Amino acid sequence: MKSKPSKNNNGPGPAQPTPELVSRAQIEKRAHEIWLAAGCPHGDDLGHWLQAEREAQKGRAGEAGRERPSISA
Repeated sequence: MKSKPSKNNNGPGPAQPTPELVSRAQIEKRAHEIWLAAGCPHGDDLGHWLQAEREAQKGRAGEAGRERPSISA
């Protein structure tokens, strides 16, 4: 009787979230918060999502500005 080959668990570990996935999760969470704050209306999910995306883009632009070292003349 042949034995089954064992699984090789030495391969790469669980996939790490990429920045895109993290951003999507943040946008999803913020869109849900916006929906709740609006009273849970039906039919404006795209508007809530787009608002959350705009807020995330503004946040990233602000973070990028803070990360740059200041140059003294």
